[in-house]
Amino acid sequence: MAPLCNVHLIQTLSKFCPDLNKCGPGKAEYVVAISLPKLAGCHAACAEVHKKSQNIHVLVNNAGTIVTAPFNDVPEKEGWDDVLDLNVKSVFYLTSELTPELAKDANNIGKVIVMSSAAALHYNAEVLQKFDISGEGNWSYKASKASAMNLSTTLAVTLGPKFITVNAICPGFYPSEMTQPLYATIGDSIDKEHPMGRSGTPEVCSI
Repeated sequence: MAPLCNVHLIQTLSKFCPDLNKCGPGKAEYVVAISLPKLAGCHAACAEVHKKSQNIHVLVNNAGTIVTAPFNDVPEKEGWDDVLDLNVKSVFYLTSELTPELAKDANNIGKVIVMSSAAALHYNAEVLQKFDISGEGNWSYKASKASAMNLSTTLAVTLGPKFITVNAICPGFYPSEMTQPLYATIGDSIDKEHPMGRSGTPEVCSI
């Protein structure tokens, strides 16, 4: 961590606090989010952050989820509503609520980072066919990540006058809890689809 950098993580990432605290003179803590995909959950998370700090320099919207289902049998709540709530709505509500703490001046700008996905940028039928599992697709995930990227553009224009920059990052595949089922079945195929012949790594992600 950078000198005197304080990091506030949502509770699901609390297991990383001890390791982060070994990296620098700053402090890593976690806050409790009741249900981040919902407005009330975003309010609760922000309220916990406010208790710990009134000065925020960087907000990273990294929470996300994916649901796969057959094209003709996608559940409305789990397949669409829950995915859009977490991948898109929480980005907006967390950013809007924390804007007063992020707003600085021209010499000390606030920064918002939105984790989108390479899936928002392209459609490769051949690759998707290789990744297809039992005829299921991640219909709402791609739509939500494209929405998050578009939302980032709107937020950047809106928050620019407040000296807050907004950028979307669109990574490819990284091994994670969310992608573990894919890597367990077609991990080699996933690696081969990347230009460098490998998936992302924690070392690359930390740059």
